[in-house]
Amino acid sequence: MKAAVATEQGLAVRDIAQPKPKPNEVLVRVRAAALNRADLATARGIPHGSHGGIGAAVGLEWAMPNTRSATGVA
Repeated sequence: MKAAVATEQGLAVRDIAQPKPKPNEVLVRVRAAALNRADLATARGIPHGSHGGIGAAVGLEWAMPNTRSATGVA
């Protein structure tokens, strides 16, 4: 899948492995995404909470239909 990823030079669109949902998580197909202040900080290599830094995929704001739910997710 394609993702915006934080690199030493800023953001780059890269192919990354599709994540597998854990219990109580959902996997979604993103149709549109936007960057916000937290994403821009992540793109500069600054962690946002437990997420971020070089190599992190960014894009906290997105729109999608639900494609697959893990066990226990309504």
